[in-house]
Amino acid sequence: MSAKKKELTISALKKRLEGLEYKELERLLCELYKSNEAAEQMINLRLLDEAYAQKLLEQYEERLYNIFFPDNLMRAGFSLRMAKSVVSDFKKICRNDELVLELKLYFAECGTEFTNMFGDIDEAFYNAVCSAFHDVAAAAAEDERLFLKWGDRLKNIIGDMGGIGWGVYDYMEEEYMIIPWVKNKKQ
Repeated sequence: MSAKKKELTISALKKRLEGLEYKELERLLCELYKSNEAAEQMINLRLLDEAYAQKLLEQYEERLYNIFFPDNLMRAGFSLRMAKSVVSDFKKICRNDELVLELKLYFAECGTEFTNMFGDIDEAFYNAVCSAFHDVAAAAAEDERLFLKWGDRLKNIIGDMGGIGWGVYDYMEEEYMIIPWVKNKKQ
């Protein structure tokens, strides 16, 4: 399946927008805001305070939780594609890398809990959980403040993944032990 071709390139769009009056731009932006939830969230993230960003993160965490743990799992089923799309959708609207990583960490926590509740899953599932874990661990390795914020949660995921196949536990433990602040914490 090929990617859908856009009617305007970004440079062509910019040229067209340059030709619009301020009021026309304002009207266009307001129409976009009203008609598209992702656009509304993106604009709100840019214009509102940190409290809105935190509230939005919590909404996306709730969406993730409801995918991993619906009221009736037998009827709803679990969709890795849907769970990954929640993170992807948030990443598209949010320029704050720390908030995106926070959601990825929550994804890894949900994936870990899901595994412990329902047993061994499949390789694609564990690849997604490990990828999210890796991104958070890599950020924590670069920034001690992030390690102090997330280190215990990362360690809890590893502990909860003990005994899981597919090399998941070993991979996560290795990723965690690469973080320079881990050795300092042990001393």
